[in-house]
Amino acid sequence: MLIKSKAIVIKCVKYGEQKLIVDMYTEQLGRITTAVKISHSKKSKMRNMFFRPLTMLMIETDYRERMQMQRLNDVQMYMPWTSIQFDPMKMTVGMFLAEVLCYAVRQEQSDSMLFRFIEQSMQWLDTTEQNISNFHIVFLLHLTGILGFMPVHEDYTPHTIFDLRTGELAEHAPLHPDFLKETDTERMFQIMRITYANMHLFKMTRAERKRCLDTILYYYRLHLPSFPELKSLAVMNEIFD
Repeated sequence: MLIKSKAIVIKCVKYGEQKLIVDMYTEQLGRITTAVKISHSKKSKMRNMFFRPLTMLMIETDYRERMQMQRLNDVQMYMPWTSIQFDPMKMTVGMFLAEVLCYAVRQEQSDSMLFRFIEQSMQWLDTTEQNISNFHIVFLLHLTGILGFMPVHEDYTPHTIFDLRTGELAEHAPLHPDFLKETDTERMFQIMRITYANMHLFKMTRAERKRCLDTILYYYRLHLPSFPELKSLAVMNEIFD
């Protein structure tokens, strides 16, 4: 069945001399995996530059539901980046978020809300001239809502603690060690109010941002099976050092 769809590259691995194994999250089909034979010719439809992480593509595939590897008939870049590929900080953030999505977005079914969130977030990152030091924090927190485990924060009151396992506030510490103390809980729920539009106004020290990111990633590991330690985290910490 021929299907045309927008697609976001989330992982690309070289296979042999001329092939790439590419994971994409598509608007119509959800997550798919394709094997692509690349060419360095400028006239080729399958060029290496099309399959960099978080590249936005328009694809045509002869989709077969039971096949693990889908075949691409046509590929076009529908939203070329204007700054991400030239800005080392934006590029690093993009690589980090692509790795997050690789492990967080496993479902094969399509989710239009998830696709639009990723698409609009990357558009914002590409076009903004504001400080982006908190961008990945905002992205990760908003993504929890779409994936179904956003921290319950509407009923926050001072002197409560946040249970990382249940994602809820509590008046007393649980019997397990996975919770935030009062001061960390208060800080966490201040951060929950950050958006892309106002994130440049929210000041964090290097140590605070690292602690915040470590906590959010630990929260992901508690709620997503097999979510690993991320290889790109060390690069993220270095570039914001």
